[in-house]
Amino acid sequence: MLIEEARENGARYGKACEVVGISLRTLQRWKQGWLKDRRKGSSKAVTRKVPQETREEIISTCNEPRFRDLTPYEIIPQLLTEGRYLASESTVYRILREADQVHHRSELRIGHRHAKPPERKATGPNQVYTWDITYMGRTIRGLFYYAYVVKDIFDKSIVGWAVHEEGQEGGRP
Repeated sequence: MLIEEARENGARYGKACEVVGISLRTLQRWKQGWLKDRRKGSSKAVTRKVPQETREEIISTCNEPRFRDLTPYEIIPQLLTEGRYLASESTVYRILREADQVHHRSELRIGHRHAKPPERKATGPNQVYTWDITYMGRTIRGLFYYAYVVKDIFDKSIVGWAVHEEGQEGGRP
């Protein structure tokens, strides 16, 4: 270290630190070992980490044929009635998530798409109607006029309209 070499040749620590471009206090911290890795992303020893053997036991238990179709929410109470405690429900979820096993656990229940609602098509006037509610501001803050408009979908013409001071029950004009 350059500073120690300068010190051996008779220089003071303060002047040697000045030449190198660090403060004397930084040098003192280095020598006393006070500088620890305090970055937020540094590796830390987790004292209550679930051991690897327990993790493997949790995964193998959740993959048993009788638990294969159940969630940890359902597995944990069954194990407790048998007198077995592996971990908390949230810990089991976390371990299964890390093992990429938090999906639909049933082979029967695979993801499916929901049916689209029926589409209404008008081939001529006066077949399909839609309605719209517009809130129009008043001079009193927080109070509105409610404008109801009924339209024909085919030609987008207004079939009827009404303006009310209060909203109608069920939202219909």
